[in-house]
Amino acid sequence: MNNDQNKNFNNNVTPSNLNNNQNNYNQNNYNQNNYNQNYQNNGYVSNNYRNLAKNNNGYIGGNVPNNLNNNLNKSVTYNSTNNQQGNNVGSYTSNVNRIIKSLDNNVDTGMSKKRADKIFFFFLVFIILASILIYFVFFRKDGSTYADLDSVFDTNKPVLIFDKNNKFGYVDKNGKVIVEPSYYNATQFYGDYAGVVFEEDKEEYAIIDLNGKEVILKKGGEEPQYIIDYDIWVIGDAFYDGNMKRISPDNIAVTYDDNGYFTFKDSSNKQSGIIDYKGEIIYTIFGTEGVELEMSHSDYDVDEYFVKVTNNESVFVVSTKTDDLVYTYSGQSELHAGKNNFFYTYQDNGKKDFLYFYNGALRIEVYSVDEMHIADYKNQIIFAKLYNQERYYDILNETELQQGPEKNEYYSSLYGTNDYDFEVFDCGDSKGLVDGDKILVSCDYSTVNLLDINLFSYVKKKTLKQIVLLEKNSSIIVYDMAKKKELKTFKNVEFKTYDNSVLVRFAKYDGDDPLPSGYIVYNLLTDQYVEINAEELSVDIYPSYYIVSNRGIRSYYNADFEKIYEVSR
Repeated sequence: MNNDQNKNFNNNVTPSNLNNNQNNYNQNNYNQNNYNQNYQNNGYVSNNYRNLAKNNNGYIGGNVPNNLNNNLNKSVTYNSTNNQQGNNVGSYTSNVNRIIKSLDNNVDTGMSKKRADKIFFFFLVFIILASILIYFVFFRKDGSTYADLDSVFDTNKPVLIFDKNNKFGYVDKNGKVIVEPSYYNATQFYGDYAGVVFEEDKEEYAIIDLNGKEVILKKGGEEPQYIIDYDIWVIGDAFYDGNMKRISPDNIAVTYDDNGYFTFKDSSNKQSGIIDYKGEIIYTIFGTEGVELEMSHSDYDVDEYFVKVTNNESVFVVSTKTDDLVYTYSGQSELHAGKNNFFYTYQDNGKKDFLYFYNGALRIEVYSVDEMHIADYKNQIIFAKLYNQERYYDILNETELQQGPEKNEYYSSLYGTNDYDFEVFDCGDSKGLVDGDKILVSCDYSTVNLLDINLFSYVKKKTLKQIVLLEKNSSIIVYDMAKKKELKTFKNVEFKTYDNSVLVRFAKYDGDDPLPSGYIVYNLLTDQYVEINAEELSVDIYPSYYIVSNRGIRSYYNADFEKIYEVSR
């Protein structure tokens, strides 16, 4: 690094001495045992129930005689010699015929065995390939999370109904009542379970199965909540996997934060901390009263988050990747956890002092900032605006750059940066899709709209289609990237997709009328759709059904566009 670069990088930028902060903090404030070790010894075992191991063993073998030809030649020679002697010719001939017949049978048997081995080999290869295909299509979890996509998007699961008495119940996809409307509130079914609330203000909750049987009862704490991205249920002060196996230990109370992380309190051991959706303790501190945790959420698919922990007037930052305290804050202003691992404090003039954390450590501090964000996450290029001057910092190489990256991620779509195998690219006023240098969708569209990653992955798994929604000339085009084919075009419409449903709603417009003239409901799996034309109606989309409300009548339709239930308001 030359002197000018060093000067610029350190102007308003102060690297931190983390080791001193951490040592002082650990020596002066805490003397704690290995909580995780004690935790394991107390009998709690975290099982990674999602891992799938397969062993494919095959045996191929066969013994084909190698000396058949030699034996055959010897037998023929022997027959000829004995015939010349003139004695017992019939006997020798009969014996020779038996020998030749036996050898013929051996040859046929050897050849049949060889053919059988080949058939067995190809059959085994077919079974292995088919098993791999079935696993990836039907069993492997897709997207960037641990979502059980079938639980979320299954169009055959029960339909949540709401009757005229403001009570919730369930019917099946054909309209047969499963659970009579009787609950004050309820969730959709995810897999075999749904969450229900019995009465208002009584804090009594339950998880029910497909028969309406109460599987888990709780009083107090959080209402039942299904976290789609991690296939877990939160109910009361505990959380469970998709099969209703409790993950959080009995002796702690949890509160869900985000990104698969919970804060917890262990009153019996007088400890608090962070636990992830697998049940693994990320960090613990002494004390349960007055402990606050604030996570820095991320726009990226990352394996590390940073959490601000406040305890007894002390403030420090913890990495979920290293499970370590990485920074102790000693300033007078309140420290806030921003997005994407940025933490900041406010100055009196409204400007901010920023701290940026990455890979288990504080990487840079910048003071008196008007604006600061990530310009290139992969290469760790940080943008800062100081006194109307744009500055770019290369975190990995600890230098200040003379110019920023060609594409500033903060001002463009983050699609394709993490979850997808492709990304949106611009060419003037038009957009397309690329995978590296390969153009997937030509740059001919005014807007490229991507489905939620879970929905995109589910449609791909079930149909092999890779659906995007393109806009061009006041039309919405349902486009399949896998076949490079336009599946359907709708003119003069506005659309809305839903993160938990394979149904898409299009609102139709005529001329300059600001109100919709009707709606279209489109099924991404079947490519079928239905048009709904009427005045004063509304259409609402849900995971496995949709509701048409018109003139006081609420009608329920399944994903095949069949009416299954109706209720008057």
